[in-house]
Amino acid sequence: MLHLYAITEPHPTAAAAGIGGTGIVSIPCGRLGLVVSEHRTPAPDLTEETLWHHEAVLEQLMAEGPVLPIRFGVRFADAAALCDELRPRMASLAEALEFVRGKVELGVRVLEDNEKPPAPRRSTRSGEGARYLLERLDRRNRAAAVAERLRRNVGDLAVGEQARLLPGKGTLVASAFLVERPRVAGFRRRVEVLERSLDHAALFCTGPWPPYHFVDRPI
Repeated sequence: MLHLYAITEPHPTAAAAGIGGTGIVSIPCGRLGLVVSEHRTPAPDLTEETLWHHEAVLEQLMAEGPVLPIRFGVRFADAAALCDELRPRMASLAEALEFVRGKVELGVRVLEDNEKPPAPRRSTRSGEGARYLLERLDRRNRAAAVAERLRRNVGDLAVGEQARLLPGKGTLVASAFLVERPRVAGFRRRVEVLERSLDHAALFCTGPWPPYHFVDRPI
């Protein structure tokens, strides 16, 4: 059973070990390299440990060249079955590799701090339902304004952006940016400057990560 980590260019991999201490190999498939580990026993289950091990392999691969990351849990019986699955999309996958070459993903989350933000507008209608809807609308408008402000401040340093408004409790915005490696430090500095100017919000910049949000899911 093969556990697939990433699609790369066809070259040897420097990753030391896969999940469970298994060896990592790069299987050539036309213009692609398919980075896998082979498991004689049943493939590993999803746990916090195996998820981070999968991620660690991807981050090692990023140091070698462009990477199309595969989310945890994609498995194939053997190399032939895996290559057969990808062969019809060989050209588009090679183009995607070229698009992310020299670039990394940076995440920016905008969190509401513990201070109470400005009170929302109050409805002229009575009832908890009306107040609740207005508060949600105000919060969404606030999230959209923060996302636009973030975009204006760092957008010129990125070649792509994916943003979600109100993705979870306490989070106004969760954005992912595709950034060329030489611009990562400047991007982080701008996020730090922007955070100092925001009221009732905190910014967290994470990464570099594999470009999960900027490639179509290969499998």
